[in-house]
Amino acid sequence: MENGTNDKERWFHLVTTSSRASRPAAEPRSPGERPIRVVFFNVPAHGHINPTLPVVAALVERGAQVEYHATPPFRPAIEGAGAQFTDLSPWLPADASPPDPNHIRLADMLLRATETILEALLPRLLAAPPDVIVHDSLCPWGAALARLSGVRAVGSVTTFVLSAGLVLGTPALAGEAWRTLAGSGPARRAFRSVAGRLRQRYGLHIRSPLQVLSVHAPVNVVYTSRTLQPAGHRVPPTFHFVGPSLPPQRPARAASAGPPLIYVSLGTLLNAAPDFYRACVGAFRDEPVEVIMSVGQTVDPSSLGPLPGHISVRPSVPQLEVLSRAGVFVTHGGMNSVHEALAYGVPMLLVPQGSDQHLVAARVRDRGAGRVLQRRAATAEDVRAHVRALWSDPRYAAASAAAGQEALHLGGAVRAAEVILARSLGALAAP
Repeated sequence: MENGTNDKERWFHLVTTSSRASRPAAEPRSPGERPIRVVFFNVPAHGHINPTLPVVAALVERGAQVEYHATPPFRPAIEGAGAQFTDLSPWLPADASPPDPNHIRLADMLLRATETILEALLPRLLAAPPDVIVHDSLCPWGAALARLSGVRAVGSVTTFVLSAGLVLGTPALAGEAWRTLAGSGPARRAFRSVAGRLRQRYGLHIRSPLQVLSVHAPVNVVYTSRTLQPAGHRVPPTFHFVGPSLPPQRPARAASAGPPLIYVSLGTLLNAAPDFYRACVGAFRDEPVEVIMSVGQTVDPSSLGPLPGHISVRPSVPQLEVLSRAGVFVTHGGMNSVHEALAYGVPMLLVPQGSDQHLVAARVRDRGAGRVLQRRAATAEDVRAHVRALWSDPRYAAASAAAGQEALHLGGAVRAAEVILARSLGALAAP
């Protein structure tokens, strides 16, 4: 933590602060020595796993052996990137997927998972420690395993870097936090109970749910730019902003031809929003545009009413391919979706659903790359007016392209792999 930073602005790496001595820094290996072993821990969510897959591929290309702990739905993608898949689901609570939008219950679930995973995996890591552990910022078990085994750690941050001051200073996030606290008495008590057991058995001092919901390591990779990060100039240098982690082979930006394409998607988690989708159908029913809507698996397209020929509704689409042709993106404001749109210079209408999406939406708006609309107040007229403004004013697309190019130049997956390998060899020491 930087000098002069108050308690509200602490960066949450307290779980990984260890009284154990770190292992001695390793000397760089010669070509004849064994490959570097990297172990990933993540949560079962596309928005957290997908950005790491190009990083895994870059590590494998550089000779590393990668083991990735996740759940079976992600196995094909993980093995496709070149990692060895290890099934984490036997040690995850039944309520682990999909993640609970109530942050106190989510923190309680993550701690319960940490307790069972430590019991199962800590002996294995002590017996055969890897060179480096990479853990998501929602993976307290990864941070705890690194601390207790003495293995160097790298945090994988797929959202913004959060501090208490940033959360409490953002009205939408602060309001959500207080509402959650007010209605989560049993979950708070359960959280304290598990935290007490972890403190007694392992010496882990976890006092706040925020420590569990934004777990950082002594060295971290962040998949955005420092300029897009709120208060980015105040984030310590132990956070390496590498920009978006996108597949190296992705569709090129398609030349504009025919009517503009409007792409609508609220992501993979909180996407059950038939009223909002109906508002979009109404907004574009009589517009000279092409519309592709990705509505997830829980919304029946027939529930949206009769669809004109220029509006297509599907459970899912290849997002990069669609964005390469899109003129406007109507999005929930998830970090990965936003960076994919910025990479193609697509202006956005951001409709945040919760959590960090309010922050992301505000930062995109501040950069001039989009507009923000609250879903609960969204009418067909609102959606149509915002999309018309985004399409007709070229400054939005220009700002999106500028932010996208700035982030892409940070190195992405290749830079993240370099940070991880340097950390494994002790070249990036903890402060």
